[in-house]
Amino acid sequence: MPDPADDRPLPGEDSRLYRIGVMLLNGYGYNCYRLDNQMRADDLLVRSRASEHLESAAAQLRDLEGRYRRKYLPPPTREHPDPDPQHLAAARQFRAVADRTLEIDTRLRALLYPPTTRSGCASAASSRRCSGSGNAMFFWSPTPRS
Repeated sequence: MPDPADDRPLPGEDSRLYRIGVMLLNGYGYNCYRLDNQMRADDLLVRSRASEHLESAAAQLRDLEGRYRRKYLPPPTREHPDPDPQHLAAARQFRAVADRTLEIDTRLRALLYPPTTRSGCASAASSRRCSGSGNAMFFWSPTPRS
């Protein structure tokens, strides 16, 4: 005997049940297959990886500075109370490059993230430009430019 539930039509697009089903499948507004969401995730991944590499480079520079100081800048003695200015300048340059690398990492982490919605963007339809606080500007487009 056939089941009477098999004869019922599927809910239409105007049905509340249909809309709830679509929202469940789309993660209540977040669809990971939409191009703008993929680009946002890729942007966050690239930033994270770049930040990791910058931090690693800064750590290696600090290590090189320490080894350089141990080798070329020994503790002061009565015969040589002051370190060699050339070696001291080179050690300071290691530190300056490491500090600059960490500054770039900080600026990279402080950039605005691409918005999840267009509500925070001024004139998003025309220029796709979102401005942040201060003088930081971030340009992002959910569609690839040709």
